[in-house]
Amino acid sequence: MVLMETRSGKKTVSNRMDIGSNHKASMSNETVADIPVHDNSYSPLTDHGDRSSQSSDASPTQGNQSPGQSPTSPTMPTGSGIMTQDDFQSCVMSSLKMLIDGQKDMKSELESFKKEINQTIESQMEQIEELKSANEELKTENNSQWDHINQTRNYVSRLFNEVNKVERYTRKNNLRIVGLAETEGENVKIMVREMFFTKFSLEDIEIERAHRDGKIYKDRNGTPRPRHIIVKLLRYTDKVKIMKMWRTCLKDESFRVTDDLTKSDLEEKKRWQPEVKALYNKGEKLRFVNGMWRDNKGKRASFYTANPYFQLEPAEANTPIDFSAYQ
Repeated sequence: MVLMETRSGKKTVSNRMDIGSNHKASMSNETVADIPVHDNSYSPLTDHGDRSSQSSDASPTQGNQSPGQSPTSPTMPTGSGIMTQDDFQSCVMSSLKMLIDGQKDMKSELESFKKEINQTIESQMEQIEELKSANEELKTENNSQWDHINQTRNYVSRLFNEVNKVERYTRKNNLRIVGLAETEGENVKIMVREMFFTKFSLEDIEIERAHRDGKIYKDRNGTPRPRHIIVKLLRYTDKVKIMKMWRTCLKDESFRVTDDLTKSDLEEKKRWQPEVKALYNKGEKLRFVNGMWRDNKGKRASFYTANPYFQLEPAEANTPIDFSAYQ
């Protein structure tokens, strides 16, 4: 099959017999426009030479496949650049096959990538579950540790209260004299006995021990302040007498007598000074006894109940104290 140009200028296709293969190509006359062709490299007509001579020199076996040509690659015309219908169909089918193969390869790669992602997600989910389990174990252990800490705190608090009670009991017969002038080489025990005799008119007071306590501090003028005197009496009843009389007997003196408190009790006493002062201005007098402020009936002060952070043992809170000796 070759492309012919008639005198009238119309391009037609004429039938020729393939001499080598003895195949007869039967094809009716049709225009070139009805046969699709490739780009300019395979144009059936060229711009140099006689077109009629080019068509007469065209090889009749142009559309046949060469022996060394790959079966998967499209058949490309050579020589005169004429493409047969079989060549075109082969080229299209080859292109479609390459596209399908490419899609298959892409699909395979996507499936592999999807599989890797799923495996990674499963691995991460397993690690997350392990972390959750470990976190729950840590929470349980942490709660157990906090329970143990709270138990230890309560135990230490009870021990501290017991130690404070023991120390408070050892100071039960003690007094503190605050502000009594200090002289060099003084005999504190004799000085205190004479003070009880002259100021309190008490002759039968028996003193076990009396001494100065603490460091020497100076006031704003640089004058040393007298240190406290701790007096340990033989009888608790003597302490009650002195605590009951000292406000009257020492009203014109620069020193005073107070109870010998433990460090914890002293901090508790100072802690509620604003509330005690406010109640005193309203006419309610309080006394600090056994580690807490109490009213005239021996019950704990009202501001303890109003404070949610204050905790008191029931036996200690509900036990009235006899205040007759402290009025």
